[in-house]
Amino acid sequence: MPFHFPLEVVLRLRQSTEHQQELLLIEANLQVTRLDQQIRGLDKQSASSSSRRAHQLETGLKGAELHFELACVSALRARRRELERQLAEAEEVREARAREFREARRQRETMETLRNQQHELHRQHQERQDQRRLDEMLLLRHTYLQRR
Repeated sequence: MPFHFPLEVVLRLRQSTEHQQELLLIEANLQVTRLDQQIRGLDKQSASSSSRRAHQLETGLKGAELHFELACVSALRARRRELERQLAEAEEVREARAREFREARRQRETMETLRNQQHELHRQHQERQDQRRLDEMLLLRHTYLQRR
């Protein structure tokens, strides 16, 4: 008789849940990476602006231009603070997703372990039945040969 795992539907549900949690974790990782790259881009832009401003101050800069440069610096700093806030939130989401993924994996592995144990018990039972049949056939053959 072929092996039938009565909780196969539950196992498939656990596998699906784990896969969904993995996708959510990947998405959260991508969001953290995007925000980190945006912050690095702003840092490069800020460094470039600072270098340009230093050069302009050496060569002469009008008051309006200086005021505009300082407004740009202020806007960059505000944007960086906002990105850092978003990054902190994204990292919290990522940690939560990682915990959920680990839990889903643990539940799936538990179901697979149960399935494997039941499959092994089924295999052992089948082997015992097969051996009993062989023993009976041998006994019948032996009895038949003795009667002849």
